[in-house]
Amino acid sequence: LEAITSYDSNLPLMVLASTDNRKTESIAAEFGIKLLFEAYADRAYENNGQLRARTQEGAVYHSEQQILEQALLLATEGSVISRNGQRLKLDADTLCVHGDNAESVKAVRHIRNSFNKLYRC
Repeated sequence: LEAITSYDSNLPLMVLASTDNRKTESIAAEFGIKLLFEAYADRAYENNGQLRARTQEGAVYHSEQQILEQALLLATEGSVISRNGQRLKLDADTLCVHGDNAESVKAVRHIRNSFNKLYRC
């Protein structure tokens, strides 16, 4: 945060969205830094709101439908379903879909089309 402040305090910092962003927001506010909270359409979440480690099975979604469903749930309800079925509230500003996933391009097209319909773009 000190590095951003010394470079350009108007630059927002993108950080991982969590089930409780307040602590991170509070620390950033001390430095006058605006945060953008990011959530992932193609990653599994644990019950504690953390991303499932990539070393664990099921950490990355490879189903275009599953990626789309998570993106839409984030956009419409601000939540995800954890890998154990628990609904988690995530207050996110941005959505990430990783490019190293074979289904990424198709999923992003469907996400864009769905968001255009939702938000009448």
